[in-house]
Amino acid sequence: IADGYFVLDADQLPWDINFGNIAAGITALTNHGWHPSYIMIYDQPWMLAHQLSEVLFQATGNRPNFDWLAWYIKPPDGAGFPPHRDSDVAPPRSWHAD
Repeated sequence: IADGYFVLDADQLPWDINFGNIAAGITALTNHGWHPSYIMIYDQPWMLAHQLSEVLFQATGNRPNFDWLAWYIKPPDGAGFPPHRDSDVAPPRSWHAD
């Protein structure tokens, strides 16, 4: 957590959703010119959010604020961005002070 992220093995949290279906949905949205965040109209991302809420609380002491977005990172050489925190308020209201 000190570096801003952590990894869970598949057996540490048995997922109620199929990640492949979410990825396929994001790909289809992007291919049809829609923003990937429209995936949020489906249940599966919210089921994932529900499962992650306790992990988030245990790791940070915070509850999700449901300000969620989705991205499409084009394979094979696409890249995301390093761990960071967005906020237009200093200090952010949704996280503990650094």
